[in-house]
Amino acid sequence: MNIILREIAEQAYTDAFDYAEQILTGETPACKNVINAMKRFKADLQRCEEQPDYIRFDKQKALEALAFFSSLPHVKGEWSGKRIHLMPFHSFIIVNIYGFELKRTKGWTRRFRKAHLSVPRKSAKSTMAAGIALNEMMRDSGAEVYSAARTRDMARICWRDAAEMINKSPILKQFFTSNKSIIEQRNDNSFYKPLSSDTNVLDGLNTQAAIIDELHLLDTEDIYGVMETSMGARREPLLVSITTAGFNLNGFCYSLEKEYLEPLLRGDTENDSFFALMYGIDDGDDVFDEATWYKANPALGISKSIDDLRDLVTRAKQQASALVQFKTKHLNMWVSSGQSWLDMEVWKAAPKSLPDEELIHYPCYVGIDLARETDFTAIVAVFDIGDGTYDIRPHMLLPEESIHKGSSTYQSLLAKFVEKGDIILTDGNVMDEETIVQTVQNLATKYSIREVVFDPQGSTGTQVKLYREGFNVMTVSQSTKTFTPAMVRAEALIVSGRLRNPRNSAFNWMMGNVVLKYPDAKSCYPAKPTAEAKIDAPVAMLMGLNRALLNDDGDINDFINNPIVI
Repeated sequence: MNIILREIAEQAYTDAFDYAEQILTGETPACKNVINAMKRFKADLQRCEEQPDYIRFDKQKALEALAFFSSLPHVKGEWSGKRIHLMPFHSFIIVNIYGFELKRTKGWTRRFRKAHLSVPRKSAKSTMAAGIALNEMMRDSGAEVYSAARTRDMARICWRDAAEMINKSPILKQFFTSNKSIIEQRNDNSFYKPLSSDTNVLDGLNTQAAIIDELHLLDTEDIYGVMETSMGARREPLLVSITTAGFNLNGFCYSLEKEYLEPLLRGDTENDSFFALMYGIDDGDDVFDEATWYKANPALGISKSIDDLRDLVTRAKQQASALVQFKTKHLNMWVSSGQSWLDMEVWKAAPKSLPDEELIHYPCYVGIDLARETDFTAIVAVFDIGDGTYDIRPHMLLPEESIHKGSSTYQSLLAKFVEKGDIILTDGNVMDEETIVQTVQNLATKYSIREVVFDPQGSTGTQVKLYREGFNVMTVSQSTKTFTPAMVRAEALIVSGRLRNPRNSAFNWMMGNVVLKYPDAKSCYPAKPTAEAKIDAPVAMLMGLNRALLNDDGDINDFINNPIVI
């Protein structure tokens, strides 16, 4: 080993042990899962002394791995081409994966054959994974190394980083060659390829190491299981999954973390072959507190800028969808839907609606979402209170026979809403225009209705009848032009506690169902994730809010003190 690299590796080795100690003493903030990982590390070192015939720690092998990783170049940004300086948590991972050994039937071999790393964005996950892949190619003759993901393009992210490391490093070029689809070791038949879960060639592999990228995106454990079983013939295989938190609470990654790895780190179960390090925050932590950010982000202040997080939080405080993204991607928190419009905990905490007698004099805009004959029709009254706050009264109408249609889970849910009085059942098996007209007329006896708002598609008959009854009928197309300002404003109102919650269980259910049809675009459009995840009432609310905003003369103090971040 080069003398300089030896010194660098020794320092990284010290950093790894210091990092564990700093977390255990509280000097470095960390969540329970990380603290438990450090406790496990310390206990394992003690086991090496107490059970030397079963488990040992090989410092030399840890140093060799640290030296290799420390010789790798950065491949992105302003540091591209410069040698990597390992962050303490990276050193800790390497020390664990490459330092511990167990005595098995084949003698002393690597202890950890599986590793799961869960950290927020900008934590150099791909860099770490690329280094592992290259290092594994050199551990065994004819090593087959793969990166896998939901798609081949995603699998190529880690692989591309490894290929770029070779291109930028004179040292690595002595050992590896690469082209557009494969990295190979010179004078050996070891190679590294990207795969995907939809490839047809997963069977028949003889895998030395596999990197599974963004595990949270996989619905099932199929590819994980295939890669694991493909390692059976190897003496020292390694399966590494790397991920941020995600949105699929029914998926494999969430189940792996919550049902298996968290108990493992707590010491409730044992598996000496599985390493896990999962960053995040704890229940009750304030997501807007900067101390919380450090718990979740081991790279904060190094490769990740706190100024960037501050900018994101400014937006997250105003826009509910931005808050969802901040929680998942930067605090490593699991959230129920990847395209969720709202953080439902924030919505549930919103102030309760005012009583009817207080709403009677405020301008009221009634949004109506007419469904197909056998489905929900939503009639939502939106009130402009005049001080920058808004209130709502939702009315969800459903033909009585429709509660017996759909899945058993859906029928049970509707029955609960009916029992609470939160949806209105109408006679028969279809929704008739007279029922809708009568509902609006009843609202007019209690509230000061300024406008009744429809989508121009398919509602002509009801519009005409209400117009003849003397209502000011408006049409608003259900388009991004309509929904974007209403959704952005609604998010800001909800986050700031200025849109009151009517405490209607069916309405809240529908609010939680809303996902963004174009989550990566600046425009907003509400969509539903499944056929039974109804969103009729939120759509009607947004139509009414659109008209309320257009008719709002505004309060100068609200305009100045409550800007909207876009």
